[in-house]
Amino acid sequence: MYLLVFCVGLATGLSWFYGWQHFPLFFMGGVVLPMAVALVWWGLALLADKARDHARLAGWHRTARDHREALTLRYRQLVSRNPYGGLELKSWAKELERFRVSTGIDGDAALMARYDEELTLQVQLWAGEEDDTAAGGRFASTDPYEYERWCASQLRKCGWQAEATQASGDQGVDVVASKGALKVALQCKLHNNAVGNKAIQEVHAAAAFVDATHAAVVSPANYTRGARQLATKLDVLLLHHTQLAMLDKLLVAPEKEDARQAG
Repeated sequence: MYLLVFCVGLATGLSWFYGWQHFPLFFMGGVVLPMAVALVWWGLALLADKARDHARLAGWHRTARDHREALTLRYRQLVSRNPYGGLELKSWAKELERFRVSTGIDGDAALMARYDEELTLQVQLWAGEEDDTAAGGRFASTDPYEYERWCASQLRKCGWQAEATQASGDQGVDVVASKGALKVALQCKLHNNAVGNKAIQEVHAAAAFVDATHAAVVSPANYTRGARQLATKLDVLLLHHTQLAMLDKLLVAPEKEDARQAG
């Protein structure tokens, strides 16, 4: 309405000065010119918004790269495939929200959804790159005894003397690994669901039986909150099998506590 009044007034004034035969031309110009200006302004604003969103996403992805190891580990622990071959991402979505809150990443819902989608794809690529390394990669079998032997083989690739205990008389120890002064009793849990307290209790008690200096549980799955709390109390290391390649560092590094409570 205001645009129409403006156009009529502008066309009337110009026509009075230049001649009324030019009224249709002045009227159309009064309509087209403001619309053209508005469209250009809208386009520039849209480009500016896209540039701002791109810059914010780039900054958030730099933040994610600083937490690559933790994000990849949590993806492996939380994401599994359902019986139909699809990925179960509900727990991972909650983890992404926790990551964003912890690192101060915030924006509108559409931008957050885009970031979560892009970050999930990036973490999947990181996980795939790890699977191509010499140790700690993908394990596809469902045989728990084969998993124990596989964990032992991964440790041997990293310079450990490691053997599975053959599933009998182990007192709760599945793999015994030694390197220098370190001797680790490991219980290997090929679980899809989170590992609970029982594994921590068993390996802690069994470590003394084999004269181990350390006790650890290794699994492709996550650990329950109670298990993490008990592991902290009993000084049992909780591992994802991708961390076997750095086991000696985790046992002696100051940040061992963070690795123990991964998840």
